[in-house]
Amino acid sequence: MRVPTRGHRPRISIVLGGGWTLGGSFHAGVLRALQDTWQVDARTVDTIIGTSSGAVTAGYVGAGLSADDLFNREVGDSISDEATSLLARARDTQRPPRRAAIRAGTGLPAGPTLAFKAAADPESISPTAVLAGWLPRGTQSHRYLRSYFDELHRGGWPTRPQLRLCAVDLRTGRRVVIDHRSRTTPGRAIAASCALPGWHRPVKIGDQELIDGAVHSVDNSDAAASSGADVVIVSSPMSTEKVLLGVTAPLAPVRNIIRATSRAEQRLLEQQSKLVALRPRGADVRAMGSDLAVRDRRRRRQVAYQAYRTAQATFRRHQAVLGILAD
Repeated sequence: MRVPTRGHRPRISIVLGGGWTLGGSFHAGVLRALQDTWQVDARTVDTIIGTSSGAVTAGYVGAGLSADDLFNREVGDSISDEATSLLARARDTQRPPRRAAIRAGTGLPAGPTLAFKAAADPESISPTAVLAGWLPRGTQSHRYLRSYFDELHRGGWPTRPQLRLCAVDLRTGRRVVIDHRSRTTPGRAIAASCALPGWHRPVKIGDQELIDGAVHSVDNSDAAASSGADVVIVSSPMSTEKVLLGVTAPLAPVRNIIRATSRAEQRLLEQQSKLVALRPRGADVRAMGSDLAVRDRRRRRQVAYQAYRTAQATFRRHQAVLGILAD
């Protein structure tokens, strides 16, 4: 693990994994707990790596929304005048189209050759990418998401924190990390990271057609390895703190698989950085339930408050990290 030398300001990276709508609620609770427990403002860290709903949360933080305002907006409480002014820039009253049922599209598979490429290069192309390639090309647009965040960021990338948003190249099946060097806008990058295969149209950036970064990995926490961070904080709403043994636990098989994948990624990170992983406990899993895409305010409020309590306990358990941050 890298230890900061005297006079070196510790570098902090935050990883925000995918998790649909309630994943964003979980992130809101984690970031507020980070601020309240460790006095770390997510807007001042060096890098935020975001995937899918985590990319959306990263977009809000990168635009300047505080953890308090992010949390209050999520649970339906009043936000500050500063946040009101910021969100007015992007016409915060704009809402995505009403959620439609996810239906299998018709037509040819979007990337059928990924199976052959995965056979030749299994380490860089995940089985879920192969599966995504067999789905038909999505038809629903993410134009509203792209426009919203481009207006919020005024088309430019923040210098701090640097945003690194994960997507998957539909042609190659490999992960693409989009940042300020990618010659695109934050809004287009966020839309690409959220483009669910078989439902949303791929987002074209340069000569690449990009889909949801969770196709490669729900968290993509290993993307923080190149950030040079001394401390990496991972918010993983689709994982679980402990293996879920009960078949009645919501999404237990999915969460257990994601837990195993995320822990494997994070073991690599631990070799060079101090890692603090925020994973849902039993109370979080029950609060989130099986429908993570629900927009019900009551459920979002419940998840955000429970995530706040879970994250507070985790940050207190890792209080020794404050010694690194104080150097």
